[in-house]
Amino acid sequence: MSQIWTSDTVSALRQTVACPRCAAYLRQPGWCTQCGADLGGAPGVALHEASLAAAAAIERRQELINRLPAHVTATAGQQAGAQPLPTSQFPRGRLPHTSPANTPARSISLQSVLAVAGASLVAVAAFVFTFLNPELTNFATRTTIVAVITAVFLGSAWLMTRAKLQFSAEAIGGLGMVFVALDIWAFSTLAAPAMSAWVLDGIGVLVSSAALVALGYIIRLRTWVWTGFLGFLSTPALFSVAGSENSSAFWLLAVFAAGLALHQLANRLGPRFDSRLRAERSTATVVHIIATLYVLLRITLFTHFDSNAQHILYNAAVLAILAILTALAARTQLRRMWMFASAAAGVTAVMMLPLLMDRLSLYWPALVPAAGALALTLLAATPLPGWMTRPVTLVGGWSVLLAIALWPLVIVLENIGRRGADTRLLDGLTGALGVAAAAAGTAALWALARRQADTARLAHTALIVGLWVAMTALGSVTAWAGLPPVAQAIIGLTAAVTLSLIVTRWPRVLRASGSVRAPIIVAAHLLILLVVSLATVETWLVVPSGIAALAALYAVARTLPRPERTTHLVVGYSYALSLFAYGMSRLGLESIAVLCLTTAVALLTALAATLLPRVRAASWWAILAVTAAPFLIGIASVIAVRSGWTALSTAVACALAVTLLLSQRPGLTLFVRGLAASLIVPSLAVVVVCLGAQVLTGSASPVILPVIAVIVAVALPLTGRIQSALSAHGIAEGEARAARLALEISALVTAAIAVLLALARTAAGLGTTFIVFIVLGLGAAATGLFAHRRYAWGVTGVSFTGALWSLLALSNVTLVEPYVLPPTLAAAVIAAILVARGASGLGIPSRTLYTLGLTIAPLPSLGFLAFWGAEADGSGTWRAPTLLATSVVLIVLAMLLPHFTSRLAPLQRPTLGVAALTSTAGMIQSLRLGWGLDPLAVDPPLIMGLALGFSIIAAALAAGASRIAAGLPPEHTIRRPRSLSEASTPTAALAVPHNAATTGLTLTSRFLGSRWLYAPALLLLTLGPIAAIRPGWFPIWTLWTLASALLCLMIVTAARARTRPVSLPPVWFTFVLAWVTAVAGWSERELRVETFSLPLGLALLTVGIIGLAQTDTARASRGTLTSWPIGFTGSWPLLTPGLLVTLIPSMLATGTDPLTWRAILVLALALVAIFVGSLRRLGAPFIIGLIVLPLENVIVFAVQIGRSIGATPWWITLATVGAVLLVLAVTSERRTEGTNGAAARMRDLT
Repeated sequence: MSQIWTSDTVSALRQTVACPRCAAYLRQPGWCTQCGADLGGAPGVALHEASLAAAAAIERRQELINRLPAHVTATAGQQAGAQPLPTSQFPRGRLPHTSPANTPARSISLQSVLAVAGASLVAVAAFVFTFLNPELTNFATRTTIVAVITAVFLGSAWLMTRAKLQFSAEAIGGLGMVFVALDIWAFSTLAAPAMSAWVLDGIGVLVSSAALVALGYIIRLRTWVWTGFLGFLSTPALFSVAGSENSSAFWLLAVFAAGLALHQLANRLGPRFDSRLRAERSTATVVHIIATLYVLLRITLFTHFDSNAQHILYNAAVLAILAILTALAARTQLRRMWMFASAAAGVTAVMMLPLLMDRLSLYWPALVPAAGALALTLLAATPLPGWMTRPVTLVGGWSVLLAIALWPLVIVLENIGRRGADTRLLDGLTGALGVAAAAAGTAALWALARRQADTARLAHTALIVGLWVAMTALGSVTAWAGLPPVAQAIIGLTAAVTLSLIVTRWPRVLRASGSVRAPIIVAAHLLILLVVSLATVETWLVVPSGIAALAALYAVARTLPRPERTTHLVVGYSYALSLFAYGMSRLGLESIAVLCLTTAVALLTALAATLLPRVRAASWWAILAVTAAPFLIGIASVIAVRSGWTALSTAVACALAVTLLLSQRPGLTLFVRGLAASLIVPSLAVVVVCLGAQVLTGSASPVILPVIAVIVAVALPLTGRIQSALSAHGIAEGEARAARLALEISALVTAAIAVLLALARTAAGLGTTFIVFIVLGLGAAATGLFAHRRYAWGVTGVSFTGALWSLLALSNVTLVEPYVLPPTLAAAVIAAILVARGASGLGIPSRTLYTLGLTIAPLPSLGFLAFWGAEADGSGTWRAPTLLATSVVLIVLAMLLPHFTSRLAPLQRPTLGVAALTSTAGMIQSLRLGWGLDPLAVDPPLIMGLALGFSIIAAALAAGASRIAAGLPPEHTIRRPRSLSEASTPTAALAVPHNAATTGLTLTSRFLGSRWLYAPALLLLTLGPIAAIRPGWFPIWTLWTLASALLCLMIVTAARARTRPVSLPPVWFTFVLAWVTAVAGWSERELRVETFSLPLGLALLTVGIIGLAQTDTARASRGTLTSWPIGFTGSWPLLTPGLLVTLIPSMLATGTDPLTWRAILVLALALVAIFVGSLRRLGAPFIIGLIVLPLENVIVFAVQIGRSIGATPWWITLATVGAVLLVLAVTSERRTEGTNGAAARMRDLT
């Protein structure tokens, strides 16, 4: 007995969908409706347990069969020591129970996949030979060939079924269905001129479907049964195309009815296949959904309010029938969805009836929701069939009612604010009535649903939603444009106060849940907002209605707990300020005066609240938050307008800030005190700016900017005394320290703004800028001396540097280097001296200062080289060679530093890093040459040589610097001196403090010890030549050679990584550079894409093969993207990249540049991949090759065979490849037949 017998027998023993006595499908759980066998009692349970035990025994038997060793002839010595075999074939005892969940699932065999692929290619070859062959044009001959191919496929599927090759039979049978469809098409061409071809199509599909279902039932072929089901479902749709447009919806309903019938047929056919035919049922359900969506879409697109009564009645009838059909569909699959759809369709059909009355069209917004409410009420009061669930059904009808209520609501919104005798005012009233009708329908649903237990939750939801809809109706009535604005305000505010009283006074509402109270509370708030919005129509009504709204807001705020009323205070206070500003503007004041007066009032209110302890902390916070808005707006207005009004409000703000800084009231936190401290200096600066603009004529920048600098210079040294004064005043030490820090930060920010203004404003001039820098420098120096703040020395240096630059600019110095090199090199030299003396530094570590100074020095030169390059007069051509020479000097300096003193050894790595940075000048120059930004009087192809030279020099310098840095002593040898005496000894030469510098050392060590050490050098080598690509063979072959060299480096990297740690860049990084280089070389279109893609793909494939042959130690390591291919196992992570890179470019080129040899090459490569994958049990080449075959066929068909690709060589190639795959499948089947051969299972591919 074979493995197939074991699998089929075990499946039959474990199935629970068919009766074990008569094999009929079990339509009822626990007993058989065909023979009456009771399977739910003790005998049935015992029978099921016996079946499971028998299945376990058969599986155990198969396992023993698979473990039987091959017979080997024994030697004499072996025969003498041989033990006799046991007399019993199987050991006695009870076999362990094996549950169905623990049994191994049958997997798809390689032979089946190969057979399907081969048959598919042969089928495509036959199609190409029949329909695309220019030598075969006779219709009868083509039809005959298609019929013969159909018979071959159908017969092959039947034979495979008899041979127990079920999967292959299903696949071949499915391919045969394609040719059955072609036969039906040929049959439809016989239609008479007066007859539609769709009729014959429908007849052919109907007859074929019946035959397929019958044959599939007889020989147990599910593909034919499924195709027959799909044909039955498609037949009404084909007839609908042949019929009139008005009948298409009914034909789609016929499709729905056919699907219901097929569900019943599936119940009859299921026992034959020991299955519930879920695929067939799911297909029918999907067709149900598509038909329903089409009907709804047709009704939505073709039904308008101006449609005639007959059309509306037709659509209502369609919806009514759809409601019945979906109710019946609730007995099959997706029961909840169909119940929902049935109720929705029924209620929609009823709501369409008022549209039949054209004379009442003005009242449709009220009548349609009223009809929906009536339909929902009848649905809630009517008993439902047993298979339908009442909550889901009611939700379906209710959802439609709520959706249609949006229509009158939109009408209400459209009519808000309309005035005068307008007929659309009636629409606003009918819209409000429509929303009220929806609320009434929801109320009826709540009243009827609360009486039954299964709809209790729905009733609670209906109550909540009904309240929301009712409140919306109340707002719609308030917003009706037919009422005068005063009446709208009275109604809205009265309703808001009334609702607040209901919430706070009515006991039943007080006991209700928050979800029930929420609609009333929200409505009360929104009514106030609505009144305020409507009052803006009449300007005289804004202030009176606003005052009344504030009073109503006080009542509405009591509907919420006390902690949540702070929001009302914020809103009310903000609106009160807005009313004050509006009133001031009505008096004729200018905008800046209104803004500043409003800000002053807000600030004075906040000042009073700060000084009054009776104001609660939460309310005080709210007042401060609201006051911040006009204050910030006033500060922002200084940019546009500077006047005495702004100075007034800013002075009040400064007084408030000082009060907050000194106050000790409850609720004053560290954040508020710090924020107040940070506002003092900026406020004084703004006052100076505004007063200067008000008093001085012309530009005040030369006067006020130095004054602001003096304020900052005076404030910074006094921060220490201010902290001491605050502490003496009784303020906590932490808050005093935070206030000092905030004061210093705000002063520094103010200084920065003053400097920016001095630089940006033309009226200030460089002289003013020089004065500002000098004053700020003196103030920073005083801060460092008297306040003992170390950061001040850095500010001092920056300020005096700015003063120096101002003098240079006054002297018309244009080169960037005189500006940058003196301060940066001075900082580096000072830092080196500090390191040599063992000092810690000025504010920042000495090594960090050295690194910053040395790094910043070449950056401007590199920037000018990158953006401007060689100037027109040629004076800028010295930058690139000078920077490259500087890189050499820095490398030599780094090697000589330890010879001066051993304490300078830690500076070697920063020096080498800057040397590598400076070497990028070669890449920048090569990029500019390649892009034509620095034109030279040479032939275009020779530009590649210049760019390549600069790139090689830059890469060599970067690689040399990296190599020297990697050879330096490890960073962990650097430690901190234990004492001052040790710091003075030579052993402290490598000592650095434990701070940010040690973090930099750690990062540097990690980089130098990683595989990214030489990555910058590769970038410098490749980017320049890529940019220098030009037409001509020298640039193209240069890039091809460069890409090949990178690929060789990639292969060497992978090979070396198998046995030792490597410092070469990761494989993926090198490949990306090679790929970009190859793409640049191919971009000139002088060579075919395969010239570049095949080396790329084969090299990457070689790396993957190296990964397959890696050592056990390397394979046991954890694989990452950087270590690939080391640490990865299996063909998918190792061979997939190479296969894709090899195949995809040629496949894409087949579509853009179709050539016969290219398409054949792709198929040949795919065939080789399939063969290797099958032979070596590698999943990636096998699966990818199978995927490439159909994709390449699709691409070839897309480019039209016979025009760019010859039909004859193409079908010969397809037939050959298909035949090879079939032979490979047959050979593999014969080799593994009757065994559990690992080579025969897809799951065993690696």
